[in-house]
Amino acid sequence: MLQSHTKFRVWRGTSSSGTILLAAWLAGCAATTGLVGEDRGDACADQRAELRSAKDYYANAIVAGAVTGAAVGLSIAKAKAMLGHGDKDKKKEAVKGAVTGAVAGAIGGYYLARQKNARDLQSLAESIRADIVADNAEISRAKVAFGKLKQCRFGAAQAVKADYAAGRIAREEAVRRLGDLRQRFDADLAIADDVGARMANRSKEFSHAANELIRQDPEAPTAVQVSKLADTNQVAQNAYLTEVEKTKAEVPATFGVEGKVSQQLPVCVG
Repeated sequence: MLQSHTKFRVWRGTSSSGTILLAAWLAGCAATTGLVGEDRGDACADQRAELRSAKDYYANAIVAGAVTGAAVGLSIAKAKAMLGHGDKDKKKEAVKGAVTGAVAGAIGGYYLARQKNARDLQSLAESIRADIVADNAEISRAKVAFGKLKQCRFGAAQAVKADYAAGRIAREEAVRRLGDLRQRFDADLAIADDVGARMANRSKEFSHAANELIRQDPEAPTAVQVSKLADTNQVAQNAYLTEVEKTKAEVPATFGVEGKVSQQLPVCVG
C-alpha cells in the first residue's frame, strides 16, 4: 500500500489571516504520495485518496467468497423459480437467492478457501492468524487516514470562519465556502462508511474462522491465539466505527457559520 509522508505541524490558534492559516495548515498536512483519481482542485484530495485506498483493500478482501456464494444461491433460486408462476415470481426468487447466497458466501467463503489450501489444522490456524494481524494493521491505517482527512476539512472550515469573523469575507461567501466543504466532507463520510461496512464484514469472517478452529480443537495454542486476535480485530473495527459516528455528530457545528470547530486540530500523523 502506498504510504504518505507528512511534515509535523501543531495547531497554534487563529492567525491574523484565515487564508494564511489555511495555507500553513494544508502545507503541513499535505500528503506527497502523488495519488491520482481524486479532484485535484480539492486541497484534501491526497488525504481522501489515502482513505479510498483502505476502501480498495477491503473491496478486494472477500470478493471471491461472496461471488461464489452469490453464484450458488442464484443457481438454486433459478431452479426454485421454475416452480413459480410468471416472470415476476421467477425474478423475486432469483433476487432472493442471490442475496442469501452472497451473504452466506461472504461469511463462510474465507474460511473454506483457507481450509482448502491448508495442509493441516495447524497450518490453517497460522494462515488465519497472519491474516488477522495484517488486517489489524490495515484498520489502524484506515483510522489514521480518516483522522488526517478530518483534520484537513476541519482546518479549512476553521480558516473560513476566521476570515468571516475578521470581516475579510461576507457572510454569504462564508456560507458558500462552508457549504462546499460540507458537501465534500459528506462524500468523505460516505467513503468512511463504506470502509467501515466492509471492515465489519471482514471481522465477521475472522470470528467465524476462529470459532471453527476452536470447535475442531479447543486446546490448540494457535487456535486459542487466533480467537484472541479475532477479538482484538472486533475491538479495532468498532473503534473505527465509533470515531466515524462521533465525527458525524460534529459536522453541523463545524460547517455552520456560527458553530465552533469541535476540536483543537492535533499534530499531523505521519
